[in-house]
Amino acid sequence: MDGIIEVKGQEKQLKTVLVDYIDIDKWNNEDIKDKNIVVTFGNEKIIYTMLNFGDYLKQYFSNTNISPSLAIKFIEEQPLVTPIPIKKYLIAIKTQIHNSDSEIEKRKLTDRLDKYGNLTYSNYIKLLKHPNTGQSRLYISTQNLVILQQTKKPQEVMDLKAVKDIPKINYLTMNLNKYDRKLVDELMENLLEKDAKVITQSHYRKLFMAYSLIL
Repeated sequence: MDGIIEVKGQEKQLKTVLVDYIDIDKWNNEDIKDKNIVVTFGNEKIIYTMLNFGDYLKQYFSNTNISPSLAIKFIEEQPLVTPIPIKKYLIAIKTQIHNSDSEIEKRKLTDRLDKYGNLTYSNYIKLLKHPNTGQSRLYISTQNLVILQQTKKPQEVMDLKAVKDIPKINYLTMNLNKYDRKLVDELMENLLEKDAKVITQSHYRKLFMAYSLIL
């Protein structure tokens, strides 16, 4: 369930905030402390949370997805350079572009579609290369690469103690299509359990973007 909260500003102009509904009974104190929340008072205990990047990623790859309208609004508000999984919302985005009365919204969504709408996994990996040198922006040192290439499964990459997190994630991003799909799905499910502050870092965002393109 999603909702719209309208707030009057000093000039009596409304600001619209898209939020996601959650059940307060399913949260503990730590969950609430770490969230941006809006509380409504009435006969029911209701909390609305403002959608952030971590929430978007977790729900995009889950079976309990956010509504397309909420997802599209979040997508529209992100910088174009930020890779965001949008494949499952392509039809909804095109419909919104057609129906929207806002030229700004149309332009932002159209720009997003033009850059990412027809993207494939292999093309995305190519986009991550420097145009002048052809070298990947997903940097991995030669020493780390030797260690990483000795692994056979994606979870083995994450289990390595001798390699830090960033080169491990970069290696996975560049090699996702080489692993058994079931093993990749299991790894991604585990990674999405990590704290939002972790999975919204640049190297993780690139990994989840790549993953969305092989689904």
